[in-house]
Amino acid sequence: MSTDGPHLAQVGRRNYYRFISHAGPGGREHHTVTAPRRGPNRERARRAILTVLRRAEGNQQRVGFTVTYADGTRRVLGGKGGYDPERVLLGCRIEAQDPYAWLSTQLEDRAPGGVAIIGLDLDTWPATRQAS
Repeated sequence: MSTDGPHLAQVGRRNYYRFISHAGPGGREHHTVTAPRRGPNRERARRAILTVLRRAEGNQQRVGFTVTYADGTRRVLGGKGGYDPERVLLGCRIEAQDPYAWLSTQLEDRAPGGVAIIGLDLDTWPATRQAS
């Protein structure tokens, strides 16, 4: 298996938590978070996601997501222009500081029914400002 470039989150063992980050050219970053469906490691994953979002907000970056469900289904969110992390964090606050709940609301029409999110790939990149 090649170690070049980012890799999508893989379906892991029960109660498995993993957080991996890669820095890329031009200020781009790729973060992979793998989490169980519930328990203390789910909480660790939730906190790690919030930390990445806060860092992206502080660095004035955009953020995109690739969500992995327990059945192996993947969905992309923010693939074109990305999201403003400030708005994502606001949505997470509305959902009791739970990025998984926010992602579920954003993907409810495209998600497999009743299947938990167990993996998340977050890509961050510098926001480009348009001249007015």
